[in-house]
Amino acid sequence: MNKAMLSSTNDKFTFTLTQNPVTECEQKVVQADLEQLGLDSTVWLILNGTMETGTRYSIPKVLRMYRNNAELLGVAYIMECRRIFKNLLANPFLGSILDVVTFPIFFWIRDSVIVDTISNPGFVSTSISRDDFFTHAIMYLKERYLYGIVLDKANALTHSDCVAVPFCDHGIISLESHSCLDELLNQRKNLKKKVHKFANKGGSIEVIRGTLSPALCADAARCMTTLKPLLLLPFQDNYTTMAMKPCMSTSDRIVHFIARLHDDVIGYHSFACSGNNMYCLSGAFDRTRTTTYHAYENLILESIKFGFDIGIKNIYYGPILNPTKAKMMSAYGRCEQRHYFKWKLIKNAFPIVIKFSKAESKSFATYIGLDSVDHKLLEIDEKIMVSAVTNKVSSDRL
Repeated sequence: MNKAMLSSTNDKFTFTLTQNPVTECEQKVVQADLEQLGLDSTVWLILNGTMETGTRYSIPKVLRMYRNNAELLGVAYIMECRRIFKNLLANPFLGSILDVVTFPIFFWIRDSVIVDTISNPGFVSTSISRDDFFTHAIMYLKERYLYGIVLDKANALTHSDCVAVPFCDHGIISLESHSCLDELLNQRKNLKKKVHKFANKGGSIEVIRGTLSPALCADAARCMTTLKPLLLLPFQDNYTTMAMKPCMSTSDRIVHFIARLHDDVIGYHSFACSGNNMYCLSGAFDRTRTTTYHAYENLILESIKFGFDIGIKNIYYGPILNPTKAKMMSAYGRCEQRHYFKWKLIKNAFPIVIKFSKAESKSFATYIGLDSVDHKLLEIDEKIMVSAVTNKVSSDRL
């Protein structure tokens, strides 16, 4: 990626951090960057939609960087979060006590694009590289906040002043190594059995493009409330609202997969199509049921079929938080959770805190239930992460 170097050491860089969505004029400034990443305007639909959500403790914001207070150089979407300890610490009681005294942190998901409706690597003009934008942005955020977290690819640019701990991988299915769903199923006989069992039990997957009805939105939200995730996001109190926002969009670039047993909705996944790829925005299954008869695998297979039908190259499923999902993936993006601090004193104390957190490296895989999964980790560079998996993966992974 050719990016012009910053023209002068005398340039003054300034930032704003507001709830104002990225305008059409600002989108044009970074249009070339989106094209380079294999993305289209669907990105703005999702990210600006997320800007319309928010709670007292979780506020989405847009970070803008300017040269000499005039020239826009880059934009990024972050979350400002104020209740973090209950989500961070393994002991929820202690976390709740510490959350009585709230202070804002920044949370930036850079390891994907529009997954969870907020992730983005930051988008830049032709006048600056993304690494330079990220470095200056972190400097600004560290001045503004006592503490912040960046989720990023393990092979992405890092800084010596952060503390990195492992995070769950992102799952990817490449459709380029297969011609159709039947070819994939012929290579995995066990999936065929799961398709038949789901159908025999009255299961079906409905595909809907655009707006979900109020009743289906309520069903999707109900499925989400049945989840008892071990891994909570710092903006968990706003997550359901963020997830439901794309469900009200009229764009046919938004597609929903609804899993049913007879007439009962038992789960859903929503995706956004951008360029030649699909990105999972949110999803949940009714966890009050003892079994869904392999509805999860069937929904993933239906999304693969849909991808083949419209010429999708890759489907990005987001964080891998259960073994069933992990076994369906064809590639993984290794991710890290990077912690940044305004003051060195807080950084020095962090290794003590991390021992009592859900992110403690030695137990992290076990904590999210993936310690027994044989991952085939691929090094995924910036362009591959948002555009195409160019390394062919072996068919037995699907």
